[in-house]
Amino acid sequence: MQDVFAEVKRVSYIEDPKSGTALYATKKFESKLNNLELVSDCLVFVEQGIEVPAGLSEKHHFVFCDNPVLDYTRFVCGLAEELALVEEKKAYKLTSEGYYVGEGVVIGDHVRIEPGVLIGHGVEIGDNTQVLANAVIKHASIGKNCLIKEMALIGLEGFFPVKDENGDNMRLPCLGRVDISDDVEVGSFTTICRGSNTDTKVGHHAKIDDHVRIGHDGNIGANTVITAGAVLAGYVTTGENVRIGLNATVKHMTSIVDNAEISMGGRVARNVTTAKGLYGIPQSQS
Repeated sequence: MQDVFAEVKRVSYIEDPKSGTALYATKKFESKLNNLELVSDCLVFVEQGIEVPAGLSEKHHFVFCDNPVLDYTRFVCGLAEELALVEEKKAYKLTSEGYYVGEGVVIGDHVRIEPGVLIGHGVEIGDNTQVLANAVIKHASIGKNCLIKEMALIGLEGFFPVKDENGDNMRLPCLGRVDISDDVEVGSFTTICRGSNTDTKVGHHAKIDDHVRIGHDGNIGANTVITAGAVLAGYVTTGENVRIGLNATVKHMTSIVDNAEISMGGRVARNVTTAKGLYGIPQSQS
């Protein structure tokens, strides 16, 4: 088993597992174990009492524990420390244009990058994209014809606290990335967190206003509009052509169907399954 712990260097999520990764499964996600049929060689931290089908036991390595999220978090902390040691050996370069760029960065044709920008190691930026002053981009791929406005923060750590045995909070490190498609706008002072165990994704032609926060592992559909002050927690998924109003708040692990509209100041705490009406408290119609 120790060899398995040493060999696994990536993570994934029980909703969409990847071969050769670490992930966890609580009783809440017991029905999702079938997703492991299509992959192999995963290290799975699984809650005591869950019955694992014999076929899966032959394909994967299961670690039974009372608190699989905590044990998974400790494993991921070790991976994050290893990655941090590698990152520390990489250097940033100050360009003649006044921005910092890391190693392994790929920048397309006709990209405009203003002074004060920081582009992290391994970032990719597509043709004709503009990155305005003092934006920070890490752990991300940016498509073509995008506009990243001043002070935008893309690919930073998400917020994922986990309780240890003593009831103290510890942080689950994020090992995913941000994938932004073509023709996307990201507003000033907007934060798009990197995924914790998947990638945070923004679909083509999505427009994100200033002062928006998109949590870890989010999935924003194509042509979605998110207006100023909106907060989307972790694992929020929107369909295409969704509109989220000013200062709206969306609970973690919530999904919003195509073409739905969330009201100004609305609070969404459960899945939106129809595009009829205006959703969110205090305004709600059906």
